[in-house]
Amino acid sequence: MAQADATKTSIKIGITVVSILFLIGITYKPPQNAGMKKALDQVAKKPKRGMDYNVMDVSTTNLNLGPKITTTKLKYNPSSDPFKIQNYDFINKGYMHDRAKILKEKCKDYVKATGITPTTSRDTMTVLKDYIGKYNLGAIRYDPRYSSLYCLQHKAGSTHFNIVLSQIKNSVNPDIRHGNSKYAIPHARFWLEAALKGETLQFAKDHEYVEDWTVDQLSRDFKPLQHSVLLLRHPLSRLHSSWGHRFKLPQNWKEGVPLPRQHLIDRMRNELTEPGDGEIPSKYSVTFVSFLRLMLALNGKGDYHWESVVNTCRPCDYDGYDVVIHTNSAKEDCEEFGKFLGKGDIVEMRERYSQNLSVNTTTFDAGAYVRGQQKYWRENVPRKVTMDIYNGPYYWDFELFGFTYDDYLADF
Repeated sequence: MAQADATKTSIKIGITVVSILFLIGITYKPPQNAGMKKALDQVAKKPKRGMDYNVMDVSTTNLNLGPKITTTKLKYNPSSDPFKIQNYDFINKGYMHDRAKILKEKCKDYVKATGITPTTSRDTMTVLKDYIGKYNLGAIRYDPRYSSLYCLQHKAGSTHFNIVLSQIKNSVNPDIRHGNSKYAIPHARFWLEAALKGETLQFAKDHEYVEDWTVDQLSRDFKPLQHSVLLLRHPLSRLHSSWGHRFKLPQNWKEGVPLPRQHLIDRMRNELTEPGDGEIPSKYSVTFVSFLRLMLALNGKGDYHWESVVNTCRPCDYDGYDVVIHTNSAKEDCEEFGKFLGKGDIVEMRERYSQNLSVNTTTFDAGAYVRGQQKYWRENVPRKVTMDIYNGPYYWDFELFGFTYDDYLADF
């Protein structure tokens, strides 16, 4: 009898221990560094933007695109990958190689000046944590099929380039349509959030990555990073566009009605306006030169539409950017990028430039548009202000990509 009681007691103790271990297992969360915790808290607080497309139910969709990885020991098997790069000459030779080379060389100077330690890994999860999560970079998207990062600067043609990415995504399965949406490729920080929660596959399904090969790959691990893209614009051209985007008077606006960013408008009209600035242009709320003085006062921060690429993309903190697309040559760059991915027949960069009141042009020609901006800049912005912009918050935007300011300098 005593032996039977002892056996029952041992069983109860065993069950209790197992229960405790189980509860510990489901409640334990791995430690996070301060930067990662801050990034995830900000992501959690940020309201999710509504999609602007209708998505079919993909819960039972089976695209069967490409063979599955059959060797369970392999995290990634390139021989079975249907999304491999098709034209490496695009990044290994010619003008795109030259652009990336300038960036890599200039980043050496940036590293010396700032003391940063760049992320050099091509392991996707490592880069998501040590680069995207560390700095909470909200301008970067991630495509798991081609395993590529896309840092798209606002006011550099990001909406139109997102349409190109949407075209590429649509081409995989035309039955799943999300239209020409700028939300087709999810932001990298949301992939990171899903992965840390163990919800990568559900997140992929929610964003229409449902073909067999991609699902099978993501069930094992992210595919190693294959390439990364920077979309950017000459910093002075971009500032001119940001002024128009943020401080043009709304249609049907009535005098006396408060404007968006009214506190900044008041500051520009009062503190940052100087004698000789000229009249505020028709249909604008402030002068361009007062806007530039605001950029200097804010150190180029406060809004994605005018923040420097060093703030929004941090291109020297990760050394994998090998495709650098310029706004002025975006049409040609995107056509070559399509060939790079084997999608040259479906990529079409739409017309980008509509009439801009301050440059007085209705042309869709990028060269003519920029020349109009340069002329306006020379006629309205004192040389000192231009040089302060260059030597101040946008210095590295010039240096990292070989941009110059000569064509923008006034004689006064």
